Amino acid sequence: EEEKKSSDDSKQEDSRSMVSQKSKKSQKSVKSIKSTVSQVNLAISGKDQVNEDKGSLYHKVFEICYDKKMNWENVNDKPRLKVWKIRPEGSTLCLIRGWAIIDDTNSDTVFKMIYDEQIRRKWDTVLADPRVIDKINDTTDVFYYRFNAPFGITDRDWVTLRTFKKDYPEKGHYIISFESFQHPKMPPLKGVIRAHTYIAGYILKPSAANPKDCELYLITQLDFKGAIPKFALNWGAARGPPDWINRLKKACQTLGKQV
Repeated sequence: EEEKKSSDDSKQEDSRSMVSQKSKKSQKSVKSIKSTVSQVNLAISGKDQVNEDKGSLYHKVFEICYDKKMNWENVNDKPRLKVWKIRPEGSTLCLIRGWAIIDDTNSDTVFKMIYDEQIRRKWDTVLADPRVIDKINDTTDVFYYRFNAPFGITDRDWVTLRTFKKDYPEKGHYIISFESFQHPKMPPLKGVIRAHTYIAGYILKPSAANPKDCELYLITQLDFKGAIPKFALNWGAARGPPDWINRLKKACQTLGKQV
C-alpha cells in the first residue's frame, strides 16, 4: 500500500523543528547509553550459567534467541533455515527470530561479513550507506544505515547503538546487539523517515553438528514509522529474514575466503 508523502513530510518537518532540543539530550545519551527495549516482553531462557552482564542488551538478545517459554509461531520451517514470530504483550509489532546453518564458514568469518560495513556493502542489498558515525569504545559504536524503499514509499534510515561481545557465553561465540539511538551528528534527514529499532541482534557460534559450519541466530523488532500499516509491517518482517540469510550464505561462499 502506497504512503502519502505529504503526511510523511509533515512529520519530518516536526522532527526537524525539535532537532536543537534533542541534540542536547542526544549528547547526554551518548554517555549514558541507556537501553530502550521496554516494549519487549522477555522470557528467561533458563541458561542460568550465564552470570555476568545480565542487564546488557546483548544478554537480552541471548535470552530471546534461546527462549523456549514464549508462544512462538513458526513461519518458515526448513532443515537449515527457520523463522518464528511473536507479538509481545502490549506491542503492535512482531518480534522476529531466525535460525540458520551457514555451511563451511566459521563464526569469525560470518562476524566480519555482518559487522564490517565495507564488506557488508558488497553483499547486503537491503542496507544502503552503512557507516559508523561515532565510536564509543572497542566493542560499541553508533551505526547508521538507510533503506532505499520501493517506488511510492518514503526511504527509511536508522541510527543505532551497536555492541558486540566475543567469546560470550562460550569461547568462539559472538553476540551482536542493536537498539535505536539519538546522536547529534545524525539528526533526521529531509525526505527520509527515521525508523526505530526496539531490539535486534545476532548470535554466531560453531555448529554442534559440524564445527566447520556456523550456527546463526537473529532477532529483530522494528518500527518503520510513517503511514505503513502495522499489519503490513508484521507480514513483511517475517518474510525478510530468509532472503537476507540466503544472501549472507552466498556471500560467505564468494567473499568469505577474502576476509
